[in-house]
Amino acid sequence: SRVDQKSMSKIVERWTKSGRSKPKEFMFDFETQLAIVKANLSTLRFYGAAQGDYLRINGMLTGWMALATKISRRTFCNPDTEVRDFFNDILDILELFGAPEHTFVKLQHLQAAAEDEMTA
Repeated sequence: SRVDQKSMSKIVERWTKSGRSKPKEFMFDFETQLAIVKANLSTLRFYGAAQGDYLRINGMLTGWMALATKISRRTFCNPDTEVRDFFNDILDILELFGAPEHTFVKLQHLQAAAEDEMTA
């Protein structure tokens, strides 16, 4: 369950050639993180309901790209339904990567706070 160093080197090289400083650890933008995952589908371990189902994994990764595109734009007026969809998509991605339970708890607290704001 490792990222291939050759693919990572290529991504870092493209990143720095575009004038950006090398990020610490895995702190790339969403699109770059997705490119890393896609380049390493065969070496990464996935979890949850999609484990072993590469068609479903690819569908979730496509959803991740759509989410990354939407939230990368500076917008302050996403509709409530879209915000709710963001949380659901994020939960699916966290499950796919086997995120620890405390990450889910924190996201659920954030989701509840956002829901309170949307219904106030």
